[in-house]
Amino acid sequence: MLYESCPRSLFYRYWQQDHTEASLADDQQGEHMWYSSAGVLIGVAVHAGIASQMQRWAHGESTSRDEAHATAAAKIEAASVSSSQTGRNNQTLDREAVKQTATDHLDRFLSVIWPQLRTGRYITHEEVASFELGDTTVWVRPDLCHRNDEGKFVITDWKTRSPEVFEDLTLQLEVYAMWAQQHFEPDIDRLRLQLGFTGSGELRAQPVSISQLQETRERIQADADRWGDPNDQSAFPVKPAPEKCRSCLYLPSCTDGQDVV
Repeated sequence: MLYESCPRSLFYRYWQQDHTEASLADDQQGEHMWYSSAGVLIGVAVHAGIASQMQRWAHGESTSRDEAHATAAAKIEAASVSSSQTGRNNQTLDREAVKQTATDHLDRFLSVIWPQLRTGRYITHEEVASFELGDTTVWVRPDLCHRNDEGKFVITDWKTRSPEVFEDLTLQLEVYAMWAQQHFEPDIDRLRLQLGFTGSGELRAQPVSISQLQETRERIQADADRWGDPNDQSAFPVKPAPEKCRSCLYLPSCTDGQDVV
């Protein structure tokens, strides 16, 4: 999606830096503290709050509402948000409103979603991993993996907003399924993919088939061929548009975007 919006953004986001497991782990720990909007920051904060509770699950500890709230609040306090009108400007962010929204999402997770998961067996969460697809290394970081009461390998991805009407939410989960098949569960019938909407408390199953996974494999290979050498910036042209460029996190690095703005 980022490539289709502006190929140069993809270059700046992933390939201007070292694309290694270590750099991805740094990203996971919150080293990149600029966010494009309050909505994105809410999503990051809620994910962090949930991750803190999944860590407690991994250690056999009970959940802590206070810890979840504090983790999300710390993420919000440390963040800066880009404003489409004024550039990166912390003063435009209503931190208390963002904290309250994140708290509401976390409370809904703990009261509605968590009771549906806690009887299962924890496997992993928010862990950077990879698998090989031909000559291409595919990186993943699933939000949560566990075995349910039926013994199925369940992959859950948290969503803090409702999807757009025609938004395709299956691709990400299909890639996770391909990783799980290689490392945990080769039987596709014993895989369960689901989205957890923290705004409503809904857990929505996403069906997956062998034909779907084959289409995803072909898409990954085609994209890898199309992108070519990741170090060649000229292979990633700019698609400038004033509003899009104003809110782009990579505007300071992009002279074409600066010219449009």
